[in-house]
Amino acid sequence: MNRKLVTWLDILLIVLFVILSITIILVFSSSGEGNKAVISVDEKIIGEYSLNTDLTREIKTDYGFNTVVILNGECFVLDADCRDGICISRGKISKVGESIVCLPHKLIVEIK
Repeated sequence: MNRKLVTWLDILLIVLFVILSITIILVFSSSGEGNKAVISVDEKIIGEYSLNTDLTREIKTDYGFNTVVILNGECFVLDADCRDGICISRGKISKVGESIVCLPHKLIVEIK
């Protein structure tokens, strides 16, 4: 019995799987620039703001306060009275799917 270990169909199948894998990676990793920041507190949306307009928004709730800034197409938390300050240290966000979360204040800033 004279049998080849690798045939041309095997090679074609491997090449197709590689191309498919690369395509899937490129599609799911290319999250583009967002165009708006959605701010919610306690799972309720309190505002949707364009990233093309510079603004500063102070959010005061029963949980505390945060200062959210949109500047040059990026969004960040400038100031907060929470004890850990993780929302401030998160830095600037601008891509779809990125978010800033302040758990003590139940604040979420999401780029969409």
